[in-house]
Amino acid sequence: MKRGRQTNPREYIEIRIEQLLEDRKKEKDSFNRQWLWRVISELKYVATMMDKDRAGKD
Repeated sequence: MKRGRQTNPREYIEIRIEQLLEDRKKEKDSFNRQWLWRVISELKYVATMMDKDRAGKD
């Protein structure tokens, strides 16, 4: 991370989900694909909670 640069956790989560989806497509092992899907699902849940929290503050 660069100094002085503003970080956006929501943006990071979206980028990370996309990276994990790409990794999942390339993965040959069924167990690893399932594990990656679980991680993706958890990140999507966190993003949803962040959106709900933001909507509650508006």
